[in-house]
Amino acid sequence: MIKEQSYLKPKLPPRYRSKVLSQPKFQKFKLPLLLTVIHIPLGILFYRFNGLAMLHQLGILLLGFSWAIRKDVKIEKVAYISAYLVGAEILGRMSKSMVFYEFGKYGIAAIMIVALFQRGLTKIPTLPLLYFIFLIPACFVTIFNNGYYARFLLSSAMSGPLLLFISCWFFYHVKLRPLQIKKLLLIIAIPLVSVAITTLFFTVTIENIQFTTESNDATSGGFGPNQVSSMLGLGTFACLTCFLLFKNDMKETLFLGVLALLFTMQSVMTFSRGGMYNAIGATLVILFFQMKNLSQSVKRFIPILAVAI
Repeated sequence: MIKEQSYLKPKLPPRYRSKVLSQPKFQKFKLPLLLTVIHIPLGILFYRFNGLAMLHQLGILLLGFSWAIRKDVKIEKVAYISAYLVGAEILGRMSKSMVFYEFGKYGIAAIMIVALFQRGLTKIPTLPLLYFIFLIPACFVTIFNNGYYARFLLSSAMSGPLLLFISCWFFYHVKLRPLQIKKLLLIIAIPLVSVAITTLFFTVTIENIQFTTESNDATSGGFGPNQVSSMLGLGTFACLTCFLLFKNDMKETLFLGVLALLFTMQSVMTFSRGGMYNAIGATLVILFFQMKNLSQSVKRFIPILAVAI
């Protein structure tokens, strides 16, 4: 058996082996870099032509449903397209896309449910189910007290918990390897590049900006600073997590560092503090779970601390 394996996979001379091993790594870095470059002008384009933003969102949704329906498509791909919609939802809102306001949350939830039922993964974990059930009684109070407007209030307040419940159910059945988790985080971050570039563009081109002690619409791309700050903070967290948890070569480290700095800078410029508080808090949680390898975590955290200061 050993002879057969060695015959099927002969050892290559060192000069050829290095080329073969280095090629896939280069290809893995080339794709996220290319996608990032493509997303740099998208936000500004969507602002100018909001019809393009609608086509972008609907196209991603249709692709997600096509992957969810097909059983031959691995469920990890459904996770990737859902992650992209997480990062791209705020882009559609900022550009005033002609889809309904909670499009992203309901779209992701629908894609995940279709993927689960198509693959027979109908077992629901107990804790997420109880979490959502305990929220339902408050919905009846809202309906009785607000009448017609209850639908809008419930759609806004319950879409997040609904997606959280569906996501826990979905990822209960999805086992991701470390590199797949890294890819998932990068997929969330890449569409947020469009958001960061758009806010930067508006900040440097607007004629008059007045800074006060409150959040600033002018530096948030003309959209809600709280939402923009929160999503850019999510981008910072995604990049820092990739930096802290995974081994990266020099190109990847530089790539993650530039993105994290861009997201952080634009999140701070909104003067809405929620995004940075969330990013810092979530990063501290990651560091807590890395305490078993304290020395390596400290070494990786020192450059982040220096940049933050």
